[in-house]
Amino acid sequence: MGSTVARSFQAVKNFLFRFVNRKFLVFLFFLVISGVFWLITTLNETMEKEVTIPVILTNVPKNMVIMSDGNDTVRITVRDKGYTLATYFYTDHIKPIVISLPSYIKSDEHASVSQAELQKMVLQRIYASSQVINIKPDRLEYYFVNHNSQKSVPVRFAGNVHAERNHTITAINITPKNVTVYAPQKILDSLQSIPIGLFNMSSITDTVRKDIKLQRMKGVKTVPDQVRIEICADRLTEKTVEVPVETINVPDGKKLRIFPSRINIKCTVGASQFKNITEDDFKIVADYNSLTGAVGEKCVIRLVAVSEKVSNARLEVSEVDYLIEQ
Repeated sequence: MGSTVARSFQAVKNFLFRFVNRKFLVFLFFLVISGVFWLITTLNETMEKEVTIPVILTNVPKNMVIMSDGNDTVRITVRDKGYTLATYFYTDHIKPIVISLPSYIKSDEHASVSQAELQKMVLQRIYASSQVINIKPDRLEYYFVNHNSQKSVPVRFAGNVHAERNHTITAINITPKNVTVYAPQKILDSLQSIPIGLFNMSSITDTVRKDIKLQRMKGVKTVPDQVRIEICADRLTEKTVEVPVETINVPDGKKLRIFPSRINIKCTVGASQFKNITEDDFKIVADYNSLTGAVGEKCVIRLVAVSEKVSNARLEVSEVDYLIEQ
């Protein structure tokens, strides 16, 4: 009895499986058919698409440096049937535009492919049925200089960087520090540095490294065209340093004694420099010429030299007792 029920259950299961599979295959068939019809209908409609045409510059003299960047493609907006536009994207129908530079030189430093010439080149590379709506750029401009028209200039940091609270920016390093600049001589004569592109960063707590493009300048080509910026940050801490007081302007035959002779200086310093800060990073003086000789008068001391490695340096006391000996 049990085996009969099992066989019946298996038979029902097989029937449902075949039935469901058959319905799924029928559904899949009609889905593919509808997709094909939709694709045919869509491709038969007129539409607009942007197509990119590569630009190849040839016959550039060996002693010439091309200043223009970005003229390596032309983007055109084309209107045509969808299946025609598809051939532009999925076949090699559109050939690159080849520019023989000597044929378009207009002056000693400039070559130009006019709007009419560029449009003619574009039309030669598309189907007659295609209508060109727009061409970007509408002309090709090339600036160039002799290979010897160059000089090395330093890279200048341009931007704003701020450390997180209780931190400080300890250094901003640029690699390389200098780049080679190609430009007409009148530009080279006035060019003192090349700034990096705009760079802003805040809440810095640790060393940050970024590759930054140099600021683009018309008629100027830089090699390399980007540098690495390293911004070093450090946590701030307070340190106390005991520093001897030096006496100055003391007349011959006299001696100025200071009590105490060593004064504490409190300062703010980066944690990485904490152990490196010593009394040699400061200078405290007591000036004999500032003394009035009045009874009970104290000697004013001044902090006259502070290391660049610290900030907010201040004397623990500003006046001390003194004694003048003959």
